[in-house]
Amino acid sequence: MRVVLNPKRRKEYSLARIMIKLRGDIVFEDPQSRIREYCEIEIHHGYDDKHNINNLISEDDIRAANELYAMINVYDKNESKRLLSCSQSISALLSAVSNIDLYAVSDKDWPKLRSNIKALFTEFLSIKGFGLAKATKILHLKRPNLFPILDSFIIKFILDCNISDLGKSSQIEIGARAICLFH
Repeated sequence: MRVVLNPKRRKEYSLARIMIKLRGDIVFEDPQSRIREYCEIEIHHGYDDKHNINNLISEDDIRAANELYAMINVYDKNESKRLLSCSQSISALLSAVSNIDLYAVSDKDWPKLRSNIKALFTEFLSIKGFGLAKATKILHLKRPNLFPILDSFIIKFILDCNISDLGKSSQIEIGARAICLFH
């Protein structure tokens, strides 16, 4: 299934009734509500109970992200050092976004927030070894209501593309596009 939403028609689509039909004639009516319901009750212990809503990236954040398979330092032992060395610039960018529910952002405020989100993605993805999945696993800890986790499985499901085949600039655009679907 591939869903491509024109940002100019976002409101029209958000009012439309969307259904997903799976194999075996399983139908999910209003899948967005089902996902929200799941997110309200599902807590990944060791990760979702480690939200640290501030502007500083810490070793604790890295450990918590690795509980959800961020794999920071698995292939390159210096990834966390590189992330922490960028902490000041990330902190400044994080201070520009609050932990607001993504779907509650007004159309008036959306362009500025989207720009700030892209700036955060750009900063994270400028770090060697970091892609969209690692970035959003950290950002979700810092702003859980604003940043969904966008790993390869989620991106494949909502945008039908293989993020591992994409360069960093394309991952930034895909991440921004994916977040638009939640707005």
